[in-house]
Amino acid sequence: MIAPLALLAAAGVWAGLSLLLRGLRPPPPPLAEALAAGEWHPHEPGSPVPERGWVARVGAAAARAAWLPRSAQADLAVLSRSRDRHAAEQVLAACCFASFVPLTAVALAAFGVGLPAGLVALVAVAFGAGGLAVPGLVVRTEATKARDELRHGLCAFADLVVIVLAGGGGIETALADASRAGEGPAFTQIESALGAARVKGTPPWDALSALGERLGVGELGELGANLALAGTHGARVRQALAASAASLRARRIARVEAKASSATEAMNVPVAGMLFGFLAFLLYPSLLAVLGM
Repeated sequence: MIAPLALLAAAGVWAGLSLLLRGLRPPPPPLAEALAAGEWHPHEPGSPVPERGWVARVGAAAARAAWLPRSAQADLAVLSRSRDRHAAEQVLAACCFASFVPLTAVALAAFGVGLPAGLVALVAVAFGAGGLAVPGLVVRTEATKARDELRHGLCAFADLVVIVLAGGGGIETALADASRAGEGPAFTQIESALGAARVKGTPPWDALSALGERLGVGELGELGANLALAGTHGARVRQALAASAASLRARRIARVEAKASSATEAMNVPVAGMLFGFLAFLLYPSLLAVLGM
């Protein structure tokens, strides 16, 4: 029973290492394939980069068979990461986690500790299922940081729009000039959305609202709603945007203060542990004397 487990472990480790190496250094596509796919066209900013190689093949097959919740799709969108790449990373993580179990069983068998094949297979399936969740947790953490950066850039964007409006520009002109004035992921995403809206002939506030829904950033939807109110009902857009920018800054300051307070509380845990250890070190001789040991 050991020989099949050894072969299975070796095959799993070899496949995992091969996929990992090909993922780190993917081969360039052939010239004919690149021209046929139209990859020589400039890439639109803010959209996921098209994958190629084994990532495209494995990821496309896994993405068709998998289902992603709306929150996970928003996390991938805010990172400009394709669903195929995420699915390929899940498959790779599941293979690596699952191959660890039979490899451990073979190592234990070399020391004379035999494990039932059914138990090894069951634990391997459980580890593989856990490996599927690891890329999702990583994406969620990175998406949270990316949304914080987007909100920070959105505050500056709203202030720039107010400045251009104060100079006598229109709403669409102010949005276009403000999106081109700054740098960073927020300005790149907004400029891409506004450019697509101009091509399609849709209002810019609808593009901002759709972008906020796709990225999971509610502040973009609020900004789009304020612009829509000004564009359709003639509201005072400069005052509304100034109030919106002030609200965005207040929320960000509150979020930063809450994060700093949480970090301060987390720092108290190791300090309390060190204090407890120091007190135990001081009281240990006294406790031994009282107990007569």
